Amino acid sequence: MAVNVHQQVGYVSEIKIINSIIYICCVIALGYLDRARGNVADRFEKWASIALSALCICILLDEYSWTSLWIYLGYAVGASIGWGNAIGPALFNQPPNPHKGEWWQKGKLLENAWYALVFRGLLWSFCLTPGMYKMYTSRVDAGALVLATLLAYPIAMPTACYLSYKGGGTGNQRWANQEWTRGSVVGLVILLGVLIV
Repeated sequence: MAVNVHQQVGYVSEIKIINSIIYICCVIALGYLDRARGNVADRFEKWASIALSALCICILLDEYSWTSLWIYLGYAVGASIGWGNAIGPALFNQPPNPHKGEWWQKGKLLENAWYALVFRGLLWSFCLTPGMYKMYTSRVDAGALVLATLLAYPIAMPTACYLSYKGGGTGNQRWANQEWTRGSVVGLVILLGVLIV
């Protein structure tokens, strides 16, 4: 039985709707998982949230090859780099403590929390570079996706802190809000790359 053109168009529309729902769920999940990763004492739960976050990124990128392993490893390394001394001052509009900087904070990065947040986002993106390179060299449509993914963290880190600072609340609420926001902004930036492709 032949499938007519109207049925084919209907199938394509249904697939686009399903993909859109999946993408939206991944963006929301990235916010939840970023908060879960930062809020757990149990190492298994922390690594599970890291693995699920990397999976959400791979789903958004439509990447299911061995490159996904590189993306997971890059995400895990990027998540492990300290950033508390940059986030705290930004959340409460206070100067950073020059005696409690992270190993990567030197000079202006130790003096200005906003510069430090952008740089910290670049560090996370740098950790994703091997996976992005593998994806870029193996797919024709990867340019905008790679660019969006590498820009996601430098955009998300300061944006999440700024929005959480402006949103007010207690210290714990602000910290939780910036984690939720950071994960969701990462998902939205990557989704923008998906929409460009």
